[in-house]
Amino acid sequence: MDNTANQRVHGSTGKKPREYYDQSEQAHMQPYLTPSCIASYSASTVATRKADKTGLIAWQSNKYSVPMAYQSARVGVKTETGQLIISDLETGNKIAEHLISIEKGQVIKNTDHYRDKAQRIKDLEAELLHILGDTEQTQALCALLKNDLTQNI
Repeated sequence: MDNTANQRVHGSTGKKPREYYDQSEQAHMQPYLTPSCIASYSASTVATRKADKTGLIAWQSNKYSVPMAYQSARVGVKTETGQLIISDLETGNKIAEHLISIEKGQVIKNTDHYRDKAQRIKDLEAELLHILGDTEQTQALCALLKNDLTQNI
């Protein structure tokens, strides 16, 4: 490109493309691929995988489960001391952890990944409101418990 195309004068701008880029365009260019998920991890430590529609990702000839919310989504994957750490690419938060299998062709599932926890939380809240009564204190207790449950999920 530098020997041929960038040496010719462009018909519209009347300048050589490289000169035009250096004078006019370069100042307006923004960094390429700098979302938080790339900035927080170096490319050498986190690999990306796409979960299939059943919520499994491939890693070293095995399949590992991810939570329901990440089915058909891209996730970050890294290994630490024999563990496979799976993280949300956008936030960098750990979403799953599995012991790495030394066998090949295995499907390693955490059955908890296939449960709808939101419905269970609603059921528990309704039961608590029924037992303790629908008071302001009970609603505050439910809010505290929901916050704790969602942080530990």
